[in-house]
Amino acid sequence: MTPDEVNHSQAGNVFMLGVGGIVTVICSAYFGRLPVLFWFMVGAVATAIWCTAAQSFESFMVRFPSNLRTHSITCILI
Repeated sequence: MTPDEVNHSQAGNVFMLGVGGIVTVICSAYFGRLPVLFWFMVGAVATAIWCTAAQSFESFMVRFPSNLRTHSITCILI
């Protein structure tokens, strides 16, 4: 991977960290904290497994939603 590709990977993750808090508050207010925590954890594990098995950069970029879920899990637990 070139340095430019790596930079694109990190920029998307930072963006999703910012969006994660907003999505978490809306979902947990509507559905409750426990269901949101459970499904975001399931999604985080699924995308982590997907990224581990990635054979291409495009497949690795599935990591963006994972970062949204990881930040959301942190917000719910605090």
